Amino acid sequence: MTRKDVQKYWRLFWKFRQLHLMRTLEYRSNFLFWTVVTSFWTIVNIFFFGILSGIGNGIGGWTQSEMLFLLGVFTFLDGIIWSFFYHTMSFYTKSVFNGELSRFLLMPVDAQYILMVHTNSYSNIFRLLTGLVMMGYAIYLMNIPITIWLLAGVVFWLTVGSVFIYTLWFLLSTFAFWVEKLDNINELVPSLRSFWQIPKSVLHGWLSVMFGWILPIALISTVPSEYVLGRLAWQTATVFLLATIVTATASRWFFLHSVKKFTGAGS
Repeated sequence: MTRKDVQKYWRLFWKFRQLHLMRTLEYRSNFLFWTVVTSFWTIVNIFFFGILSGIGNGIGGWTQSEMLFLLGVFTFLDGIIWSFFYHTMSFYTKSVFNGELSRFLLMPVDAQYILMVHTNSYSNIFRLLTGLVMMGYAIYLMNIPITIWLLAGVVFWLTVGSVFIYTLWFLLSTFAFWVEKLDNINELVPSLRSFWQIPKSVLHGWLSVMFGWILPIALISTVPSEYVLGRLAWQTATVFLLATIVTATASRWFFLHSVKKFTGAGS
């Protein structure tokens, strides 16, 4: 990819953001309503886990401050999910069923990139900001020195977690090419969010093996949190990183393979 291509894709990304911001401002009451709703459930979630982590030895051996950071990671990633991923995946599967995907395949840019960036919602901005504030406040409570390596590591693992969620979701949504009217596939990944809302240490037995090593969704919030706390094991980090690379590669291959079979609506 040349420098001009990178600039073109960057401009496209921000152009879509501007278009959706204009659309949001046209319906301010709808934006305010959903902002209040998402804010309410975010606060309830924080309150609920705050109570649990303050009982006994906390949740899975994590203290209240440590859980606050992990919940901040979850809240931030949750904001990304509902701001970008959910709307993208919903449109993606519908475009396969109604044939609108053909329009994207004919564009002089990568079809998967356009599907990824062309739509979003601003109703969950509060979640994103709340997640960042929670992480910052938890670091302050634990007296952890803020260094360039700490910030770089947090950004890196949050990015890895976002890529893992997106590519796993995209991989599952691509089955829409092969299974007729598979609309509810988009609800599968959101339904698994509870597994990365808690520390991996809470899981035991086959759940720990399944969601901690085979399909390591339990590591999504745990890995960035353990990195900040200084107790991230290299085995855990390696498993999560390799799982993300494998999932990203598989989702890309499956999409390109499925597109070859796509002939339009009803295919």
